[in-house]
Amino acid sequence: MKYGRLVYFKQYSVQPLCNIGDLVQCFAVDLIYQKMNVGGGTDVRDLEYVPVEELGTYKGNGEKVLLPINGYLRYNSEHPAFPTSKDIIPIFLSIHTWGRYLRYKEFWSSCGPIGCRDEATMLAMRKKGYEAYLLGCVTMLFPRRKEEPSDTKVFLVDAHPAVEEYIPERFRPYIERVTHEIPVTPELDRMAALADCERRAREQYARYAHEATLVVTSRLHCAAPCIAMGIPTIVVRDGFDRRYGWLDRFTHLYTPDEYGEIDWDPKPVECEEFKDKLMRAVISLIKQEPDRELLREIHDDLTNREKKKLGASPLVEGYMFACQYFPRAAEFVRSKLLRKLTITKNSSPGR
Repeated sequence: MKYGRLVYFKQYSVQPLCNIGDLVQCFAVDLIYQKMNVGGGTDVRDLEYVPVEELGTYKGNGEKVLLPINGYLRYNSEHPAFPTSKDIIPIFLSIHTWGRYLRYKEFWSSCGPIGCRDEATMLAMRKKGYEAYLLGCVTMLFPRRKEEPSDTKVFLVDAHPAVEEYIPERFRPYIERVTHEIPVTPELDRMAALADCERRAREQYARYAHEATLVVTSRLHCAAPCIAMGIPTIVVRDGFDRRYGWLDRFTHLYTPDEYGEIDWDPKPVECEEFKDKLMRAVISLIKQEPDRELLREIHDDLTNREKKKLGASPLVEGYMFACQYFPRAAEFVRSKLLRKLTITKNSSPGR
């Protein structure tokens, strides 16, 4: 049996932009493997790379691959992810999905316990009778930074544009606008393109850890790892969809009607105890020795939070529906409409 690493080959060799939020979810699995000392605990190149587009068709050449799966797996009619290939042993750590994929009863029933990233996915799974737990996102496993920067630096990371007028004057000289959509170098083959994107993504998150005194973002996978690293983080958005139905355990989720009430001096969130439990829980899943008592403890902690009322705009809801059935139309909506509404003006790609 081999250990696997879920990657996004096709996306980075075909599309002109890479969302480094996808990559940070891979980095979280790398952290888990390091804790387990898999492959020496250092070199992810020793792992079996499984492209997300090949989850249903992967061939292991006679050897199965144990594959931790986390992230947003939406229905793809051209490359369906589920049920996974018979050569894959799927371990669900932190999945967000819904709709057509959940109809495969035999598959999901054999996969439990299933770690769900958000409450909506967990409830949909349990409604079907599958053993599912709310665990949040494994990007919360990012290590806390050892020291805080001495100089002020405010990162606006794809922050909802309407929030800028509320930013205090004292912060304005120190703002850097950043986007998590970075250009893919077209001359590179898919392995080289993936490596290049991962390098730039690691550099960007390292900048947050070493430089940020405040991060303001609408990106889930900017907010979660920054909170985990002990960076004061403000999360703003014109509406929070079901993917965010766990993050409000750790921070307030501000919508435009609350921008005037934002606490611009947030403290780092204390979440080390949660991170320790989450690490132990996901390792138990990967070892196929699930600690159900610990899973229930994390699940109860997250489900008993003070919950934000979720509700995305009709445009976002339409986009999420189109992703399942009309992926090309969804990409048009994302690139031509949603991007203009969510990407901070004059932002630069992560270095």
